[in-house]
Amino acid sequence: MRKQFSNGDQIHFNYTWGKSIDLGSRPESSTASNGTIINSWNRSQFRAVSDFDSRHQFNGNAVYNLPFARGKQYGGWQLGGLFRLQSGLPTSAGIGRNYPTNWNATGYATPTGMPFADGTNKNGAAPVATGTSGPNIFQNPVAALSSWDFTLPGQTGSRNTIRGDGNFNIDTNVTKSFTMPWSENHKAMVRWDVFNVTNSTRFDPFFTSISLGTTGSFGKYTDTFTLPRVMQFSVRYNF
Repeated sequence: MRKQFSNGDQIHFNYTWGKSIDLGSRPESSTASNGTIINSWNRSQFRAVSDFDSRHQFNGNAVYNLPFARGKQYGGWQLGGLFRLQSGLPTSAGIGRNYPTNWNATGYATPTGMPFADGTNKNGAAPVATGTSGPNIFQNPVAALSSWDFTLPGQTGSRNTIRGDGNFNIDTNVTKSFTMPWSENHKAMVRWDVFNVTNSTRFDPFFTSISLGTTGSFGKYTDTFTLPRVMQFSVRYNF
């Protein structure tokens, strides 16, 4: 949706629904190489939604000319903003330093069939999560741990079965334009930008400690999508 008004105001909005499936990938924010296919003899074991799969995305931007003192000395004020809302990216549960199929890659844990809300383990074999305070991808990491077990030889586990935090961000700016008295072709603009206006924190599921080999930090986030609120002031001269 796009609307432009005769006075220069404008609003743009778009929504995207999508689903990406592959045998191996990495999100754009990752510095790692492309996803490794653990079992080259049975590549379909790694088929799942892509590491960058985001089911829902909302984006918008707007420019609004403030209505006071238009055409006068104190006019020329403009308000702008950017908005982004995105559903969570997928991630997987690891199995620590265990190599059921590939000597060089560990693969992922296998679901036990127990729901995250259930604190028991049908096999009675999974370790117990401890020390799980702090930001965590699970509401109950102790119960969540019982939802996976170590993968059997010849298998690669279950890829991208967990969804992490989505992304939310609002940026805005206020500008004031001046026409120089010596020439209409010379203009100055004073600008105030605010990034992450709401100072919201969204955690990156790709940087999460989800492994049966690190139960003391099971599910803990280690990095974020977003940066803290930042403001900047600038002056631009056009001629």
